[in-house]
Amino acid sequence: MVHTMPRDIWSGMCRMVQEQMPHCDCFVATPDYCLAEDAGSRMFHWLRDSYGYDIREAERLADIPEQDIIKFTVYHKSACEEMCAPLFTPAWKDKAQLAAAGKEWMDCNPLGANKGTAIEFVQKHFGISPEETCTFGDNLNDIEMLQKCQQELRGRQRQGGSHRRGKRYLRALLGEWSPPDLKNIFITKKNRVHPAAMPRRTRFFFISVEVRRHIGCGSCQ
Repeated sequence: MVHTMPRDIWSGMCRMVQEQMPHCDCFVATPDYCLAEDAGSRMFHWLRDSYGYDIREAERLADIPEQDIIKFTVYHKSACEEMCAPLFTPAWKDKAQLAAAGKEWMDCNPLGANKGTAIEFVQKHFGISPEETCTFGDNLNDIEMLQKCQQELRGRQRQGGSHRRGKRYLRALLGEWSPPDLKNIFITKKNRVHPAAMPRRTRFFFISVEVRRHIGCGSCQ
């Protein structure tokens, strides 16, 4: 199940940013890839080269034919929430799920869809309890996700605290076994073993992978 945004909502957001918020940029996400207008922009390079997104250039973002848009995101290099406050947030806060993601991003999802609903979906699908779930978050858009588990790690954005504590927690939980490259396990889903057939202590790796797949590339910031 994938929650999508009504076309008039995300396209209206897009036009507002482009026409009335000249210091901001924006992109949309489908379950499989993202789209933005300027492949040479700071935002485009950051998403592609740093986050590793499959992001593609669109001539006119508001007029793309794609119907399965799962997220619209506003970008500003240092003060996105403040830039959105006068106009964007009041216009759309009752029509979509808005959440600041650090100082650069304002994520907009369908009403009722967030990282918490994705975690809950995966827990029910695989029969995994909140006590078996560990989540990592550092921003306001992580709050619902953190509320769905008994093991949570909160870090200060961009300072590495959550990442360092997370690695220590994984080592303690897994004992002597530790994967050589945690990033590959979280992102690529190379191992296709069903989580229900795995030892309980290793299931949370697959929760992370399945959440990324369920809510799309953009919702995992």
